[in-house]
Amino acid sequence: MKNKNLVVILSHCDNEEKLKVLEDNIKKLKSNGFDILLTTHTPLPQDIQSQVEYLLILSFVTYKKNVS
Repeated sequence: MKNKNLVVILSHCDNEEKLKVLEDNIKKLKSNGFDILLTTHTPLPQDIQSQVEYLLILSFVTYKKNVS
């Protein structure tokens, strides 16, 4: 098995402009032979998800301390 380099992309794509930048960067990295691990805590279109080898969807829970 051939070893490949893995690129980790941390994303927060909450508008169309950011989605376009993300997709362009994924295409550039893939054309240079990199595997990609994409992390997000915002929804991503299925077509972007399918372009990467690994996808990590993070869920953040915020706790608010009740101060009386």
